[in-house]
Amino acid sequence: MEYFYNLFVGTFLQLKSYSVCIILVISVVILLVLSVRRKNGLPPGPALLPVIGNIHKLSPTNIFHTLKTLRHEYGDIYSLYIGSEVVVVINGFRLVHEAMVRHGAAFQHRPPSVNQKLGMTRTGIIYSNGDRWREQKTFLVKNMQTMFLSNGAQKLEYIVHTELDELLKDLEQNCNVDFDISDFIHTVSLNVMFNITYGQRFSRDDHIFQTFVTSLHEAARHVARMQLLANCFPFLTALPGDWLGSRKRLQLADTLHTIARGFDNFNDNSQEHVSLFDAFNKEIKNHSCDKESSFNPDQREDTLIDFIAAGGDTTATGILWIVLHLVRNPAIQKTMFAEMNEAFGNDRRATYSERKLVPYCESVIMEGLRISGTAALALPHSVIEDVAFHGYTVPKGSTVLVNLDSVCKGEDAWTDPDIFDPTRFLNADRTEVVIPQDFVPFSLGSRSCIGDTVARMEVFEVVLALVRNFRLMTEQSGCFPDTSGELGITFRPKPFKMQLMKR
Repeated sequence: MEYFYNLFVGTFLQLKSYSVCIILVISVVILLVLSVRRKNGLPPGPALLPVIGNIHKLSPTNIFHTLKTLRHEYGDIYSLYIGSEVVVVINGFRLVHEAMVRHGAAFQHRPPSVNQKLGMTRTGIIYSNGDRWREQKTFLVKNMQTMFLSNGAQKLEYIVHTELDELLKDLEQNCNVDFDISDFIHTVSLNVMFNITYGQRFSRDDHIFQTFVTSLHEAARHVARMQLLANCFPFLTALPGDWLGSRKRLQLADTLHTIARGFDNFNDNSQEHVSLFDAFNKEIKNHSCDKESSFNPDQREDTLIDFIAAGGDTTATGILWIVLHLVRNPAIQKTMFAEMNEAFGNDRRATYSERKLVPYCESVIMEGLRISGTAALALPHSVIEDVAFHGYTVPKGSTVLVNLDSVCKGEDAWTDPDIFDPTRFLNADRTEVVIPQDFVPFSLGSRSCIGDTVARMEVFEVVLALVRNFRLMTEQSGCFPDTSGELGITFRPKPFKMQLMKR
């Protein structure tokens, strides 16, 4: 009897163990199936893998080729999963214009940055939303116009010319040798932004300036890595410890804010604003009794640092791309130089306000901005509720990427879009610049670049000054710089060396 009892109990336990295993296996299978199912109504896209979603489809070395291939396969609107996050990609001028302009209110939201996901509440203007974003944007647009762009942008032009004079002096010391021009160009762009925001400028080897630049670039790289990890493994944000490296990000942010606080040159008795910093402090005083206002010292630092970072880095990167293409195309430099001499003589500076006198030179700048794709994925957008768009549902909380590369280099709008050809912006007799609707390097809609006028002027005057004073040549080996580029916060050229020969 005891034998049969033990046999029964053993058999029962064995069956129970099998049942548990079967239940576990079924549960895992169900979870795996659910993890690779797309939400109903989403735009089409490639099949998912568990945990990582579609990351395996995105080549970090040639992201735009990947997005172009996906567009050919799935159409102008498709969706991807970056980890657990839904990303909707919008391509082509027609859909981009419809989303950013006609339906701009639905798509103007920014998704939470990784810092916000980690509970960091401070935000500048780039990732702010709602009333805070509108208030900060209105402030920047109004004061940029009043302080720097009125009266023919004379004050902005003076700032750019001051930096240009310093740049040309520095570059004369580097003629006829192989060197990397990128630090010199970044110094110009960041100093223009420092002048606008804080009324200050720095020499290239200034310790404070170098610390700020290094921290800014490190923070950008760090945020990109943190965002990817947070999207693929969202549980990391809830685990104890510092799996995402947020402490390092905070240290970099503290460094930037400490330096920014050292720029406090505001004078309560001054009636004239010389920088956005001064104008912001006036707003802080005017809103001192309004607890809902976004005008406070923390917001001032965040907004102005965002403005410096966005304006300085993207503009410098745009200039570097044009320099790279001019090194590869000496005949274009020759035509530019001849046109400037005819329009301005041998000793007068080519200015942005007179750009219509040099249509070929202006077309070179426009072609450089088109082909470079410095901000070709713009900054991510989001939706705060389900949005019906072109027969699909963009689900609440998903990220929306506006693929400007598909507009500025789309084969449906541009002939041989990967070839650097300034004449595509000229009329038949090459006397006037013609701007196609697909030329949108600064994006569209309410979230388009606030500082586009600053960028256009700076790029134009820096590039023309370089060509006017130097021949831009390959390094001694004769190797042309690579055009493939690297994607970070911006799409930038791979490091390259060149030579300058004084004209």
